[in-house]
Amino acid sequence: MANERVKNWINKVIEPLLVDILPMEEELLFRSSFTWRFMSKKCEYILPIPRHLEKTDPYLVLEYEDFCENNIKIKHVLLRHDGFIDDLNASLSKRFDYMIASYDFVSKVKKCLEEWEKEHSYPGGAYPRENFHMLIAENIINGSVIRSLPNYRTDAMFWAKYGDMFMRYFSHTEIADNVEVFCASDYAFPLRKLIEKLIKDLRELRINLSKI
Repeated sequence: MANERVKNWINKVIEPLLVDILPMEEELLFRSSFTWRFMSKKCEYILPIPRHLEKTDPYLVLEYEDFCENNIKIKHVLLRHDGFIDDLNASLSKRFDYMIASYDFVSKVKKCLEEWEKEHSYPGGAYPRENFHMLIAENIINGSVIRSLPNYRTDAMFWAKYGDMFMRYFSHTEIADNVEVFCASDYAFPLRKLIEKLIKDLRELRINLSKI
C-alpha cells in the first residue's frame, strides 16, 4: 500500500510538475509572457499548482494534498511558488488599473480605433467597444513578447499596425517611470529562480522516493 501511494506521488504529482507545468512556467517567465487576462485579472498559464492539476483532473488535487502533507520540506517551497504568483497577479492588475485610468491612454486608443475603422471593421470581436482599451492594455502588459498576435485574434491586424507605437509610448512616459506600478519583474524573476529550485528539489525527491 505504501509503495502504491508513493508511486501515485511520483506519477500523478512529481512527473506532471517536472515534465509539463514547471518548464512551461519557467519559459513563459523567461520571455516575460505573463499570459495575464483582464477579465480574470490573473495569468492564464502561470498558476498555483493546485489550479494546474485540477485542469487535468480534479482528483489530482487530492493526490497533491496528500503528497504535500507527507513531504513538508517541498510543501513549503510549493506554497512559496503559489504566493509569488498571487503577488505577480496583483502587480499586473495594478499596472492595468493604472493604464485604464489614464485619460491620455484611453484617448490614444480611441483615436487609433477611429482611424482604423475608416477602412476596416471593428477589431475587438466579442469585446464591447467601450472595453476595447482594456484589451489593448492587456496586450501591453503581455507586450514584451507580443510583436505580433496569432491570426485568429480579431485584433491581430490592429495590433500589427499600432502595437509598436503603444509599446514605445509606455516605455517613454511617466507611466513607465512609476516604479510602484511597473514592478512585475520584482516578482517574476524570483518566481523563475524558485521554479529552478523546485525542479532541482523534485528531481532529487523523485530519486529518493523511487528507492522506497
